[in-house]
Amino acid sequence: LKTITDKLNTISSNFSDEVADRIMNPVGSPNYINKKNTNLQRILTDKRKNYLDAPLDLSLAEKNYYQYNNGKQGGNNIYDMTIIDRFANTANELKKNSIEKQQEFMANLTQSLKQYQGQKMFAERTVELLQVREKEQEDLLKKLDMYERILQTSERKVVYEVKDTTSQRTYRRVMLFLYYSTVISYIIFGNFIPDKLYLNKMIWFILIIISLIPVILNLIIKWVFIIVDVLIYWFSHRSHKDILGELNKD
Repeated sequence: LKTITDKLNTISSNFSDEVADRIMNPVGSPNYINKKNTNLQRILTDKRKNYLDAPLDLSLAEKNYYQYNNGKQGGNNIYDMTIIDRFANTANELKKNSIEKQQEFMANLTQSLKQYQGQKMFAERTVELLQVREKEQEDLLKKLDMYERILQTSERKVVYEVKDTTSQRTYRRVMLFLYYSTVISYIIFGNFIPDKLYLNKMIWFILIIISLIPVILNLIIKWVFIIVDVLIYWFSHRSHKDILGELNKD
C-alpha cells in the first residue's frame, strides 16, 4: 500500500510540475524553446553514446552468453572458437577480396599496356609515313625544279629556233632553187639531149635519185631530231641521285 501511495504521489507531483511548467512556459515562449532544445540535445547526446558503446556492449553480451553455455562447462572454449572462426572468415574474405582486386588491377594494367603499345606502334607508323611523304615531296620539288629549268631552256630554244627557222627556210629555198636549176640546166644545156642520154634508163634513174636527194635528206634530218628529242625526254625522266643529300647524311 505504501508503494502504491508513493507512486501515486510521484505521478501527482510530476503532473503538477508539468501543469505548472505548461502554465509558466507556454508553447512558443523563449523558456519553452530553450528547454525543448536542451532536452533534444540531451537525447541526441545519449543516442550517440549508445551508438558508440553498442559494439562493446554487444561484444560483452555475446561473451557472457557463450561463456555461460546454459550453465555447463566449456563455455570459454566455445566463445574462443566462435571468435577464431569469425576472424578466420574475415581473413578469408579479405584474402579473396585482395586476390580479386589484384587480378582486376593486373587486367587493367595489361589492357593499359596493350593500348600503350598500340599507340606507340601507331606513332611509329605515323613517323614513317611522314618520312615517306617528305621524301616524295623532296623528289617532286626536284622534278619541278628540273622541269622549270627545261621549260626555261625550251622557251629560249624556241625563240632561237624561230629566228633560225626563218633564216634557214630562206636559205633552204635558195639552195633548192639553185640545186634544181643546176639539174634542169644540165638537162637543157648539157649533153643529155645531144647525146641522147634520155634513152638510157640508168641516166633517168640517176636523175630521179638526184631529184629526190633533198626530200630524202629532209626526212632523215626530221627523224634525227625526233630521235634526239625522245632521248632527251627519256634521260630527263630518269631518277637523279642526290649526292649532296647523301653526303650530308654521312
